[in-house]
Amino acid sequence: MMPTSSGRAGPARRWPKVGCLVAAVAIGVLVVGGGIITGVAFRQIRSEAPETRQLVRELPAAAAIVADETVPEVIRAPGRVEVNISIAQLLVVPAAVGEPIRVEANYDPRYYELDQDSEDHPGGGWTYRLRFAPAHSRSMALFRIKLGGAPPRIRIALPLDVPLVLTGEVHGAFAAMELGGLRIEALEMTVSGGAASVSFQEPLGAPMDRLSLIGNKGSIEVTGLGNASPRTALLEQRFGELDLDLRGAWLRDAEIQIDAEIAGGSLWLPDDVVVEGLEGRFDRPGPVSAGELPTPRLRLAVTGRSGRLVVVD
Repeated sequence: MMPTSSGRAGPARRWPKVGCLVAAVAIGVLVVGGGIITGVAFRQIRSEAPETRQLVRELPAAAAIVADETVPEVIRAPGRVEVNISIAQLLVVPAAVGEPIRVEANYDPRYYELDQDSEDHPGGGWTYRLRFAPAHSRSMALFRIKLGGAPPRIRIALPLDVPLVLTGEVHGAFAAMELGGLRIEALEMTVSGGAASVSFQEPLGAPMDRLSLIGNKGSIEVTGLGNASPRTALLEQRFGELDLDLRGAWLRDAEIQIDAEIAGGSLWLPDDVVVEGLEGRFDRPGPVSAGELPTPRLRLAVTGRSGRLVVVD
């Protein structure tokens, strides 16, 4: 009698066929699901009906105290503007002297939400908050834009003559901020999966105290930082690009920390200040001070890995 296979061999031979069938079903589900999502996104794009909404936030009485240089410093506090923007184009510009905070937003209210609030604080301070985000899925909103949908647009005009602290978060968005001429005491922004371009085309109303820009998976660009003359600056980028222009009318010394990990970018150096901290990276002696006027010194601390920061003289 010929030997026969054991009962264990049959099921063992059938498992690869079952596995292939399961994989095929899974792939089919993904393809069908992806097609459904894409179809929904295209239908939403075709049905988009953007509206323009304007918000005006009159400055509280405390703002007049802040802007009045005759008021003792102990009772003057800057206003605080906090923005949280997701999946949109954000533009920040100066407004005219005496103007309130003005917001102009163009978006489809079925798919996005815009909200604002403000409060006064003891001692003359105040806070204004602006939030914009998808009403439902952030991933779907980003997917619509990648398929050709128009991104929402947010424009914020800030008062020119009032000291401000500008803080916020940008998620999957592009933020362009032209802050020249404003009185920004501090700028603190985080950028996640998006891009931020901060420009100081002209000197601020007063030197900035601190600047902090932290990015992840995107890009950060700063132009004319010398026109802001921050006392301290932190530029941090992860998995993206960092372009920093230190040129401008520096008024004082500054401590500048640059941390770029797995990132690339460029660093533009000014001609009329002493730059320290680039020894071994870039051989450039500082200028000689003229007469009794001291030359501002920029003390740089550059750290990071797996990235390449190109220094431009």
